[in-house]
Amino acid sequence: MAVGGLAACSSPGDGGGGGSTDGGLQTVTVLESSPGFFDLPIHVAMDDFDEQFGLNIDLTQVQGGGAAGQQFQGGTGDIAVTAADIPLRIQMQDSIPGGISIIGSNQFTMLYVMVAPADSDIDSMDDLVGKKVGITGPKSSSELVTRWAMSTKFGMNPEDTEFVALGSVPTILEGIRNGSVDAGILFSPALEQGLGDGSVKVVFDFRDFPNGQNVFYARNNDIEKDGSKFSSYMKAYTAAVEKMESDPDYAFAAAKKYYGTGLSDDVLHQILDFYLEKEWSETEFTQASYDASKDMLLNSSSGFEEATFPSYEEITKGAPTS
Repeated sequence: MAVGGLAACSSPGDGGGGGSTDGGLQTVTVLESSPGFFDLPIHVAMDDFDEQFGLNIDLTQVQGGGAAGQQFQGGTGDIAVTAADIPLRIQMQDSIPGGISIIGSNQFTMLYVMVAPADSDIDSMDDLVGKKVGITGPKSSSELVTRWAMSTKFGMNPEDTEFVALGSVPTILEGIRNGSVDAGILFSPALEQGLGDGSVKVVFDFRDFPNGQNVFYARNNDIEKDGSKFSSYMKAYTAAVEKMESDPDYAFAAAKKYYGTGLSDDVLHQILDFYLEKEWSETEFTQASYDASKDMLLNSSSGFEEATFPSYEEITKGAPTS
């Protein structure tokens, strides 16, 4: 298990950064987009590991990666966690003085599953031509990966499908159930809820494809002021993942605490096992994650171009390494 590509620049809690302190602990505020099961290690780090590394982790949840990215650009939060397209776009647009750096990974593969009503005649991505597809927001990761799959895996023109922004994933599920959209993108636990009650069926599963689906990033100027805060955060997060991997009962208790409502123990175990094996298999933003993200973004009508796409070295160069 990689430790986010970071090592402490000084001992945890030394201060010197912009964060406040709480009883001798240094507060680090994390902006999280579109909350879902993937954030479980963050909660575990907050519950059991932040004080060990001299931190008080404060989690602020924002609906949609675009909104989280905008708030981060405006100066809110110390760390943001969104799909990799947001920090790459911020870096490309040079919209934050000093630039930003991706300091770690929250998810290593794509997150989404395309579903349709169980009684629908939609059985393949090809059947989405002329249909309405529910996504979280315009140019969101849920839209981009769908466009990528249409153009690279199915030879489709994404413009032949209407993308409808519905906000939260539970709202997308309800939109599919009530016919507001013909199909939609879901992820856990809403995915399992829809499959469990028989209201939806799987059309296409994106989760086998690698991607920088969720990454942690920070402002280079903040890292230069106090690299230890960001190093300590990734150490606390990695310790949480490693604890869940090594202690299945502990991991399940945490999953039950935060996502047990409406799911049977068997289903919760299935979700947890998948995330531990696939999504949380790395806490470092690797070259492989970068390469997969670049391929997806250059082939998804996302506005990225090869000539101006930030390099791996550029998007990680500000992360402290010693």
